[in-house]
Amino acid sequence: MGTRPTLLNDPATLADALRAIGTWLMPRRISSRLAGCSATHCLAVLLLTIPSCSAAQGLLQPLDTSSPRAVLESFSLMADETARRYETFRDNPNWETQADLRRSTSRAERLFDLSEVAPAARLDVARQTYLLMWDVLARLDLPDLADVPDADAVLASLETPQPLIRWRLPGTDLTIARIAEGARAGEFQFAADTVSLLDSYYDAVHDLPYVRPMPLENVYRLNQTIAGWMIPPSWVEALPEWTNVLVAGQVLWKWLTLLLLLAIATAAAAVILRWAMARSPDDINRSYAQRLGAALAIALLFELVALFAIRQINVTGTATTLPTLIDKIVWGIAAVWIAWATAHWLAEHIIASPRIPTKSLHAHLIRFAARLIAILMAIVLLFRFAQGIGVPVYGLVAGAGVGGLAVALAVRSTLE
Repeated sequence: MGTRPTLLNDPATLADALRAIGTWLMPRRISSRLAGCSATHCLAVLLLTIPSCSAAQGLLQPLDTSSPRAVLESFSLMADETARRYETFRDNPNWETQADLRRSTSRAERLFDLSEVAPAARLDVARQTYLLMWDVLARLDLPDLADVPDADAVLASLETPQPLIRWRLPGTDLTIARIAEGARAGEFQFAADTVSLLDSYYDAVHDLPYVRPMPLENVYRLNQTIAGWMIPPSWVEALPEWTNVLVAGQVLWKWLTLLLLLAIATAAAAVILRWAMARSPDDINRSYAQRLGAALAIALLFELVALFAIRQINVTGTATTLPTLIDKIVWGIAAVWIAWATAHWLAEHIIASPRIPTKSLHAHLIRFAARLIAILMAIVLLFRFAQGIGVPVYGLVAGAGVGGLAVALAVRSTLE
């Protein structure tokens, strides 16, 4: 029996496959050139005509966090990538170049232990921490990478009584620590205490000169002043000098713009809320649709506000997490409102059945059950959203339970 032709053992089959790929990927005027090519020629033409994707591969390639040395090397590679993408955005500001720039900085979350940061704010905090660390490291005398423990040194230390779980940058409190548990257990990241104190480290060194060449200088200050592609640099440059005064880590014009935006959104939400609360006693479906639509409209309104504040105003400093937290709070309130309105709507539909009189005991019990279910759903939703913005809900509940038990034991003798 003859060998079946495959892409690997038959050049003609390979050429046909490559010509088919070329026809699918390329315009007709290019793919027609593959018609009479051999396999080798087809492959060469394809490689020359398909656009380079090295930049995309750079973003898709995972950061190496297997050791303290790998973390420093990954940080350096990220800095080079960010600088290239910032220069592209600066020369041609549009939504695409800004999106590329944000994607290059979003990977910073892999390099920092953000376990003490509210889950909803971690990406925003990671970007700010990344820029702070950039300016701090640029002003410090770093050791040679050969003197920083690599993955082999980490593995070797695991066989010793004192495994390498923390490495501190000489002469500083900047620490890279091994993650003990969770999805990234075994990886190294800048420790949580380093993340929490990085603002003070930056304040201590930001007046010092750079001790090594960096692709961008004073990058944290640069980030405080720039905005997104929808706010042209010429507008920012035309502002009076006093609007660029720093207030809580953010220039004044950004504070004013953010507060104005929140005021407009709040006024619009008040109008929507007033419309939704207009009574429609004769039409349960219309009343429910009004409340459902209003809740979603207000939540989406503040979602847009948060996106504009983060991506166009480019909030920094104390305001870094403010739009995200406000957005999450509004979504939490909207979810509770929707749950309550839905429970009421279902109860009224059940009561509308001809077999259940509106004023009967059964009708009252149905309304009571619906309200009870709505309250339970509201509590669950509030707990979930509160946990997402960093409120230690379960710890507070546990503490309240222990406190209630202690009070009960304390008054037991009195009651007896």
